[in-house]
Amino acid sequence: MHTVILMLPGGRRVCHHFFVHDEAAPVKTPARAAMTAFGPVRMGGSRGYIACMGKEAAVTPQVERDRVIPRSHTNEARAVTCPGCMQSAEWKETMARIRERAGTPPEPAPDGDQTKG
Repeated sequence: MHTVILMLPGGRRVCHHFFVHDEAAPVKTPARAAMTAFGPVRMGGSRGYIACMGKEAAVTPQVERDRVIPRSHTNEARAVTCPGCMQSAEWKETMARIRERAGTPPEPAPDGDQTKG
């Protein structure tokens, strides 16, 4: 079995998807424990979905034809590198809220006009 790391075009960055928390979603991340300076912290998993894959897609690694395909995902919108997720309404709304709270002007529209967030 081989593990496949999905790289973006150009081969310089790993594809990190945007995980959208949604208690009504049918998919849940696996429970796990993480070691901290205070000892292990147990996390129960979170319901949600990957923005570019739809609400029914699994968020855990998948096996396809003897290959393990990880689904690297984060809920930190600024760390997302997946072009599909970055086109989603969920990612755009999250980034607009981040920019608003930080006092950063909105990104220019593709035609060069400034739009309000």
